[in-house]
This record gives sequence, C-alpha cells and structure tokens, in this order.
Amino acid sequence: PSEQRTFYFGKNGKEPFTVHNDEEGYLGSCSISCGLTYSDNSIYAGLALEGLKGKTIEDRTRSIAKTIHKAGYTDPISLNPAMVLGGLKEGVSPLGWAYAYMTIGNDGDRISGTLSPRPGDSPLTYESVTKNGKPIKGGENHPIHHQVFNEETVKEQKGIMETVIANGTGTAAQTGAAEEWGKTGTTEEEGDAWFCGGIAAEVTACVWVGYPDTTTPMLTLYNGGPVMGGTFPALIWNSVMTAWETIKKEHLAEKKAKEKAKEEKENEGKSSSEAEEEIEAGEYEEEAYEAPEETYEGEEGVPEEEIESTTGGAGRGETEEPVEEAPEEEVTPEEGAGEAAPEETAPTTGGGVTAG
Repeated sequence: PSEQRTFYFGKNGKEPFTVHNDEEGYLGSCSISCGLTYSDNSIYAGLALEGLKGKTIEDRTRSIAKTIHKAGYTDPISLNPAMVLGGLKEGVSPLGWAYAYMTIGNDGDRISGTLSPRPGDSPLTYESVTKNGKPIKGGENHPIHHQVFNEETVKEQKGIMETVIANGTGTAAQTGAAEEWGKTGTTEEEGDAWFCGGIAAEVTACVWVGYPDTTTPMLTLYNGGPVMGGTFPALIWNSVMTAWETIKKEHLAEKKAKEKAKEEKENEGKSSSEAEEEIEAGEYEEEAYEAPEETYEGEEGVPEEEIESTTGGAGRGETEEPVEEAPEEEVTPEEGAGEAAPEETAPTTGGGVTAG
C-alpha cells in the first residue's frame, strides 16, 4: 500500500529509514505500475527493500546496483537504503545515466561499438575516423550488442513509463510523438531534478537541473515553487526531443533529394559513381524543409509531484563501499543481478535520481 513506511537496517537491524511522500500524500491501494506513474516513494521502497531476494537490506540494494551496472552505468553506486529512491552517497552523471536508459530504450540490448572508449561497455560518440573522405585502418565502427535484460520485460517497463508522460508526473515532457516514455526524479529538498527517457527505441536523453558544485535546495525557482523532475527538466527534455524530430525530418528530406538527384543524373546517361560524386560535391537541388511552428505555451500547468523525504541514517551521507567487481552472468531483471562497477571512478554531477 501507499503509506508512510519505516524500515530497519544496519547492525542488529536497529537503524531506522523512514519513507514518506511529499506533503504526506498517499495513493492508498496502488499497483507497481501506478506507483511509477505517480512517483510514489513508499510503493517502491517497499518493493525494493522487502520484495527483492536477499537476506538483508544490503543484499537487496546490492542487487539493484548490479542491475544499474548491467544496464551500462559504470561509476560506483552506494548501497545505503535510500539508494532505492536515488539517495546516493555520490551522484550520477547525466551521460552515464543516459547510457543506462538507452539500454531500456533498446529493449534490454546494451549497445556499444569497437570505437567506444571501452568497447562493449560504453556509449559510442562517433562511427568512423576518416582521411580524405575514406575510413583509416581500424577507423570503422562495428556495433557490439549485449542483450542484458529480457526483451519482453523491458518492453512492458517502457509501456508503464509511457504513462508517466501521458498522465503522470512528467506530462510537461509530452511532444506528441508515439511511444514516448520517461521518468521524473527529484532529490530531497529539491537539490537536484531530473527527467530521463526516450522515444520508442530511436533516441534517449537525460536532463539534470541543479548546482554543479553544491547541493542547493531549489525551493522557489520554478514560478515561485520548487524545481522538480516534472518542471524544468521535463520542459528541457521536451525541447531536446522536439529539436531531434526536426533534425530527423531535415535529414530525411536531404536523403530523398539525393536519391532523386541520383536517379535524374543516371537518366541523363551518367554512371552511378559519377552521379554520386556530383551529389557529394553538392550538385543537386534540395527542397527546403520548413520546421513546424512552436506550440510551447510556457511553464504553467505542470503537475505537482511526489518527492523523497527520509529520516534516520540512510540518506546520501552514508559511506557504504561501491559495488565490487563481479563476473557478468545472465539473469532476469527481476533478480536485479548484473556486473559490478569497475574500480576507477569518474566525476559526477548532481545527486541521485529519486521519485518525483
């Protein structure tokens, strides 16, 4: 049920971790799907700290950390109870989090490439290295795929995350595209705000809003109210996705123009290679693409969201060691198993992602 909960952990199980929703608003009887749609902390704290396999709370938080690393995030993840709501000792980086979300976008397929910084375990930033227009030796990327989660399970997860944008805490992110999915995130006292998600399996983005060097509460910065995941982050994500849709249409228009030009040049008697050379030299007419008019109407009407609020010794100040390195093995997402963080660490920006 959606209600204030207190969990006990630590030595002899006497350290309390109390979870409650923003303004003590509870949904009563609420499913896991409902809890995700409306960012209900108590539902997911109960699921993570009581519902997962493991003898202790740390066993369960460790399984969550391993799942995060299996998705592609490589920095250490703290194991304190508040981590189930994003109350991490060290915050996560937007790039690393976006890569993990990309695995969700690709239905559980963690995609990397031979030109990635860490082939097989890091995102790809470019697809080729060329000289005089031709790839150098070893300069062509070859994709690397790891199906780390069950495809049907992740598709179901994305379907639930679509409700966050459709009628949950992330309605400000709506672009009108089909199959847009995502999740809002807000840390305690509005120190960090997030929106991460994507459109189908085509594109994924993560937006973080906060102060780079301090955790400063943003209690009045959004039209006099708090900055939460469904406010500035969702609006920025909307702008990014809208721009991506425009660029995609421009590229499609360019591709069609080149195909038409090639066909015309070949009809004039030119060989395929001659036609391609002329097109690459810019000898073709491209129809102008007109971007749709902006429909953005400002920041009004963004819904209130649930946020994390905790008491006890389980907040981000905990000093648990990061997950130790472990061999990769195939498990279902429900078990939460996966590969652990490498020993090296990287600078992070902002706090962890929580409900809201």
